[in-house]
Amino acid sequence: MRKCIFLPAFLGMTIGAVGGAVVMEKIAGKAIDNLRELTDKNLDLFLLMNKWMRTKQEGGHIKDYLEKNGYRSVAVYGLSHVGKCLLEELKGCDVEVKYAVDQNTAAVYSDIETYSPEDRLPDADVMIVTAVYYFDEISNNLKEKVAFPIVSLKDILYGLGK
Repeated sequence: MRKCIFLPAFLGMTIGAVGGAVVMEKIAGKAIDNLRELTDKNLDLFLLMNKWMRTKQEGGHIKDYLEKNGYRSVAVYGLSHVGKCLLEELKGCDVEVKYAVDQNTAAVYSDIETYSPEDRLPDADVMIVTAVYYFDEISNNLKEKVAFPIVSLKDILYGLGK
């Protein structure tokens, strides 16, 4: 009689352990992927800010790129830390910041008009995307909505080339 109970119990434990391991692997895999994406995003932001600082130390300014390309009015995509730094950098320049775009308009406080990416966006000479890690995705989503260039802040900084 003991053999009859042992085999089903053993099979049940084995199937449960294997099933649990598969579920845990999927959960852990997603968590690792999320952490990897966050790490890559933060590295991109660090390198961007490092380049920006070095550019400023060498006398470069974002307005130089904008003027060189004939951009007199800009829209800024992303009002997190980098976006706020860009707004501050453009204060007092001959470049007009017409508006900003951010996914989380409810949580954004800014002195300029702020739109959601789903809104109808006014014209500007160029849109500068400060969320550089997601630039391709953002650009693809907006290129049908706007008839002006969409550029990454990273490309602007490396385009100053000192």
